[in-house]
Amino acid sequence: MAHVAFITGGTGLLGRRLANELLGKGYRLKILTRRNSTHFSKAIKAANSLHEAFDKRLLNQLSSSEVEYITGDVTKPEFGLGRENLKALLSDVDTLWHCAADTDLVARHRKHMQVNVNGTKNVSDAYLRYNPARLNYVSTAFVHGMRTGLLDEVAVEPAGFRNTYEQTKQLAENMLYPLLQQNDITIIRPSILVAELGNRSPAGDLSVGSKSIHLVIRWIREVDAAFGRRFSGTSASGRRITIRVMGDPQCQLNCLPVDYCARVLAAIGTSKNTVGGIYQVVNNEPCTIKHFFRSLNRQLLNIQVKVIQPKYFNESTLTKMEQILNRRMRMFHPYMAGKYTFSAENVKRLGFNYPVRDSDRSEQFAQLLVDSYRTDENDLCSKAEESLSVYF
Repeated sequence: MAHVAFITGGTGLLGRRLANELLGKGYRLKILTRRNSTHFSKAIKAANSLHEAFDKRLLNQLSSSEVEYITGDVTKPEFGLGRENLKALLSDVDTLWHCAADTDLVARHRKHMQVNVNGTKNVSDAYLRYNPARLNYVSTAFVHGMRTGLLDEVAVEPAGFRNTYEQTKQLAENMLYPLLQQNDITIIRPSILVAELGNRSPAGDLSVGSKSIHLVIRWIREVDAAFGRRFSGTSASGRRITIRVMGDPQCQLNCLPVDYCARVLAAIGTSKNTVGGIYQVVNNEPCTIKHFFRSLNRQLLNIQVKVIQPKYFNESTLTKMEQILNRRMRMFHPYMAGKYTFSAENVKRLGFNYPVRDSDRSEQFAQLLVDSYRTDENDLCSKAEESLSVYF
């Protein structure tokens, strides 16, 4: 008899790929979505027709008879389905996966609380009331907030946070900590997810990580284009014009391809040995801010971007163009400073250790990030800016 998994957030960037991995392991799926299954099926088929390089096998499987879509709302008690309906839906479910989250870095606190905290409470209540064998909660490695140093795979007390997304994900975890030892619950913390590197992704198929990186590159390229029209990116002396941005050159930009993350999540969430644990799915050799901007300077720019540590960064000395650029990038500044390293020993013991190829290590990974923008810039930036336009 096939195992059955119930997934919240199963139509999102990570959720779809997780669903694909579980299908490959022989699971039947029940996916909670706020859109009916007919609408979702049309949407993914449209994406497939527009982008031939997208994973057709994944799209076909997610439309298969092995997947049942349930229209509901994770922010409502019983997912808005009613007690008897939810009880019946979960009666044959082995594993409850909670992937749904509001990851918008500029969303209001109320919205983050509604989805990330109240949604997790509703999932937890359903797990405890209707007794699926297991609950896997997808959190984020950034529940550690503004802490520095080695960040372990342990329960985290509230600390300073960069935004309410991090804060509410920590609050959600906090609700589950008392249940970890007495119940079959696993907490999984991915780092910043980006679309598959080296492949063309649909414009609507971007993680917040990809959107953010592409927005930063686009803003800098706009400055580059402005100077290029006037000076070809060089000063009167013939030197490349330098634009200063605030950040710590040694700060890690811990990004992870979403397809790899989904594969690890599926392994963790289906292993009996991971129950009661906390697992950080991260890049163990991440590029730094220095690597990223060095690759950007080499590959796409006429001007040169120079990263200045916060303690030496003096806004009063900035040019008008630098002021505009840094103002736009302000929401990302907290991710461009601070020295921290995520521990991933629990994940390594399962046999997973990213990067798996030499071509994905440190500076090479930064080059792939920049290349992903160059490949998709026409489609992706307009979608990314549209999704984050509330910031401006």
